[in-house]
Amino acid sequence: TKCEFAHVVPFKGTDEDDGKFVSDIVAEDVAWLGPVRVVIKADNEPALQALVVDSLRLIRIDASEDLQSVSKEEPMTYESQSAGGVEVGTRNFRGMYRTLRSCLEARFGKKLPINHPLAAWLVEHVTTLRNVKVRGPDGFTPWFKARGRPFGQRIIAFGESVSWKLPPKGPQHDADGNVSDRWQFGTFVGHNKHNSTYAVIDYRDGSLQYTRAANRRPVENRWYSDKASEVQATPWKSRLARE
Repeated sequence: TKCEFAHVVPFKGTDEDDGKFVSDIVAEDVAWLGPVRVVIKADNEPALQALVVDSLRLIRIDASEDLQSVSKEEPMTYESQSAGGVEVGTRNFRGMYRTLRSCLEARFGKKLPINHPLAAWLVEHVTTLRNVKVRGPDGFTPWFKARGRPFGQRIIAFGESVSWKLPPKGPQHDADGNVSDRWQFGTFVGHNKHNSTYAVIDYRDGSLQYTRAANRRPVENRWYSDKASEVQATPWKSRLARE
């Protein structure tokens, strides 16, 4: 499919105390693609090989009935050309990440530190854009080839101030009474590919919220560097640990 995925992780490899966070990411990405046969290939570094083994185990646990085989492939030592597709994908990813980060810095008039939570969200957003917008020689995007349909969500600029709709049910719906606001403001940080929602950092308490409806604001109200700099939530803080 030529789909690309990239994630910021708190450490390299796997760890028994991490709640299987890194391995879970790999397993989720594979499950989203829905392949019949899975072959995972990684560098020969011990930490990455341990991650491959743990990811394969989780993939088998969460596998659908259509999955026929799961295995790993050993790369040649000191031979990066054996993973040429990955090398090209990494190069293209870095180029787009560099461009979007420079665009965001120009709009805010500030530098984005590489260890800021927004930098981690931008990594995942870049691969989403590449999957839904870059067309191959056959005229189809990676998203279309993986899911069988075009990407249906609105494309919003990363870090933009948006208005997002509260869920129609649940504790947030009428938290302040049945005549309270149905929309709130927040910072857009990406799309959730698993359930077709927008990821937004709520202005009220800095929490990560997923919503099915997000509207862009007038141009003069789209960029608030002070609100963006207050973002503390990271992708790994939003995930539940696997028992």
